[in-house]
Amino acid sequence: MMKNSFCTLVANLERYPHDATSAITGGFCVALCDLHTRELRGVARKTMGRN
Repeated sequence: MMKNSFCTLVANLERYPHDATSAITGGFCVALCDLHTRELRGVARKTMGRN
């Protein structure tokens, strides 16, 4: 499964796409999702600490 598809799936379960995305990709994330489908449209990510 692609990372974006996995983020979309978890965001639908979690209801908070920024939390789901950072849990999957790591770091500090801001996620942009479609309001109707909750499909992930984009992510701004900043790594934190040692990665």
